Amino acid sequence: MQRNESEAATHRGVHESDRAVRGARSRKIVLAALTQAAARRHVAGRIVMEVMASIMVPVMMATLAVVVASQIESVRTQLSSLIVVIPIFAAFLVIMAFVGQGVGKAARLEPSATRALIFSGATRNSLVVLPLALALPPALSLAAVVVVTQTLVELVGMVIYVRLIPRLVPLPITELTSDSAAKTEPAT
Repeated sequence: MQRNESEAATHRGVHESDRAVRGARSRKIVLAALTQAAARRHVAGRIVMEVMASIMVPVMMATLAVVVASQIESVRTQLSSLIVVIPIFAAFLVIMAFVGQGVGKAARLEPSATRALIFSGATRNSLVVLPLALALPPALSLAAVVVVTQTLVELVGMVIYVRLIPRLVPLPITELTSDSAAKTEPAT
């Protein structure tokens, strides 16, 4: 009897948590829509959008630095267990480059859209998953360290992707010419 009450309480807690997450997500979507509407109508709205866009990368870098700093000792001490997953993460990046290229061709996407597809397919938003992994019981603490390791492998992979993906998916000569012409022509 006690077990059923405990399971029911856990079940209720999960549903309440789901409702809270959906509510927060809805508020964020509404706020984003209002900000975009304000940006179309008011200078202040455009300034807010520009500031938020310009600080997005530094804020993500700071978040990543804090997360890595908080977990790097665990990565170091558990490295012998993590060695097994590093090649899997690296293989995923290699495979996704070719899968993204194939999907881009099959969907007849422009080269720039294919490149974006490859990058977004290869990144797995591990920083979103990390809080869930950190919330696991101590017996499963390796999960958080695996997520951080995956993030580090992914970061190195993205640096490599920046060099290799343009070779894998080159821009057509006409697109290269129009891009360079747009950059060199003075604004009128």
